[in-house]
Amino acid sequence: MSIFSLEQIVVNLPIYGSFSFKLFGENGANLPAPLSEDAKKQFYELFFKDKIDIKCVECDKEYPFNVEHIIKKEIYKNDIYKYLNVFGNHVDCSIDSRSLYDGCLIPPKTDEGIIKYVFRCTMNRYHYQTMSLLYTFNENVLTIRKIGQKPINIDLKETHSNEYKRILDNYDSFDDYRHYEQSASRNLLAGACTYLRRVLEKMILIKLSNSGKSKEEIGKLKHIEDKIEAVKDQFDDDVKDILTQSYGLLSQGIHELNNEEIADFYRSMLEVINIQLESEKEKMLRDERRKKLRSEINEAISKNKKK
Repeated sequence: MSIFSLEQIVVNLPIYGSFSFKLFGENGANLPAPLSEDAKKQFYELFFKDKIDIKCVECDKEYPFNVEHIIKKEIYKNDIYKYLNVFGNHVDCSIDSRSLYDGCLIPPKTDEGIIKYVFRCTMNRYHYQTMSLLYTFNENVLTIRKIGQKPINIDLKETHSNEYKRILDNYDSFDDYRHYEQSASRNLLAGACTYLRRVLEKMILIKLSNSGKSKEEIGKLKHIEDKIEAVKDQFDDDVKDILTQSYGLLSQGIHELNNEEIADFYRSMLEVINIQLESEKEKMLRDERRKKLRSEINEAISKNKKK
């Protein structure tokens, strides 16, 4: 299994996103029941890590944060909590199972609980962030699901919306792209499709309005497929022939599909948009360098003209 660091869970796992792993080793049906090696490492990250490095939104800089855990025993029975509590005193993963459990040898069959985290910035303890995870245990599989976070994780990392802001502004789409990122971070994928389609649609319509066609010609293009066909050569070669299919998939995601079905393709739809944004950004930067270079050369020529 892949081990998820606490930093990865905070920054990259979306709201309602989850991951699972087996809790006990192959001979878990026997006594004593040993934790799997992977489970030991994942438990350390989840329950006993006391410091992580993440961005402080108030400081606008990455700093170490102290980690506080609150396991809500009063709401759930939390049989697993006994195991975790003992394990917390023995973070060495080489420890044998008898000393690890200190007599708690019979694993629970099912369990669930909530872990609330408070992260406090080491530069200013009044700067803090929170996260809540729901854990469920059933038939030797522990599932971790993020159910709350403030600020949302999109605010803790560099985003494409900032990277492509100048290009997005050309299409009046910066807010749409930002809303896409926020929806995706909350795992609201129909909303993510809505904002991605809006970005793509604005690209198509603005390119069409700047294409030199008359209002009458544009007015005859009733369907989005016709509009795409009219401007597709203004798009990057890698995406121009898949624009209609991409628009159609995004529309399906908005109106017909559930989160699980959208998850299979929405990142590919984002890549279509990003390829075009990256292509236009590169062209913009080349044009700016060319303009600057010409200005410098003309200035040098002017200074060195023979009088």
